[in-house]
Amino acid sequence: MDLLAPWDWYIPMYIALGGLGGGAFIVSYFAELAGFKRRFTLKMLDLMAVFIIIAGLVFLILDLSIVEEGPFLIREIYVGLGNIAVLGPVRGLSELFFSIPLVYLYITPNPSSVITWGTWLLTIFLICAMVFSLFDFKEAISALIGAIPLVRKIRNPLSWKGIEGLLKRPVRFIGMLTAIGVTAYTGCFVAFVTARPFWNTPLVPILFTTSGVSAGLALGELFGVYSVARGAKREKEIEEEAHLTHVLGIVDTLLIGLEIGLVFFYVLIAASSSVSAAVKSANWLLFGPLASVFYPFIILGLLAPEIIYVYLWRLDPKELRTRRTLLLTVTAAVLVIVGLLLLRFTWFMVGFPEPIPGSTIPVPGGWA
Repeated sequence: MDLLAPWDWYIPMYIALGGLGGGAFIVSYFAELAGFKRRFTLKMLDLMAVFIIIAGLVFLILDLSIVEEGPFLIREIYVGLGNIAVLGPVRGLSELFFSIPLVYLYITPNPSSVITWGTWLLTIFLICAMVFSLFDFKEAISALIGAIPLVRKIRNPLSWKGIEGLLKRPVRFIGMLTAIGVTAYTGCFVAFVTARPFWNTPLVPILFTTSGVSAGLALGELFGVYSVARGAKREKEIEEEAHLTHVLGIVDTLLIGLEIGLVFFYVLIAASSSVSAAVKSANWLLFGPLASVFYPFIILGLLAPEIIYVYLWRLDPKELRTRRTLLLTVTAAVLVIVGLLLLRFTWFMVGFPEPIPGSTIPVPGGWA
């Protein structure tokens, strides 16, 4: 029995990366709001959010291409190059562009489609995160632009006086709002599937949002550890990055505790449901074929990092600079991100594949 039917593994990866990218941007925004300076850790969180979301969209395109019966990256590009040679560059490139399945989510939007809303949220968020990262790394980007002979004489927009002050705050705020929407959307993506009772609950967006922000905190801790161990050059900067990393770990401790409670109540509600399919899904998790994935998720993705974070909580931020605490912080952060992936794959596999009589299970292409 195909536990992931009708979706391939690309969709869980798309959902996981969407949650991680949105969570990273949310963490960066509220850390700065709390008074932390925009040093290496916060800048890298915003930049990595861009690349993580792009990677997630690649997985979505790959899945939509499978729905269209064929690998897009091989089949459509090959046909598109042939069209360019036969029809000319303008028409050929147009044919190639409109053959991309994801394009239809923009040119034929469906207001009742959760994927349409999610795609637009992802797009707006991605634009805001990219623009904001341009300002963070404007010196490096300006140097790169100046090294290109063809554009060397063009005035660099990043050097225009006032443009950063005009755009930075509103772009940052819109990016934060859409990041929250993206992180919640990763749960709404499956919660709206009424044919699978285990998914069809408002707990899914809450659980996935909590998990995404928790993983964003963990990613920030990884950058913080790197900054403390290798990147930071001045003592004051090292202290600030160590303090930020310590605070991120404390907040993650609270969120992981919340996530443990959500998972417990989620499975408890499903196991006591009056719908047999939901009960069977809970049994699969606890005692069936998915127990071999579910319990490692509980132990490695939740309990182990929680225990490590509780131990680190009592330490002074300066103690983070010791080799032992650095290793413990990295271990806990990596386990949280692994837990993000295990949660998505476990929840996608446990969605009972037998639909409720009279209902349908839509594929992503059919939702657009």
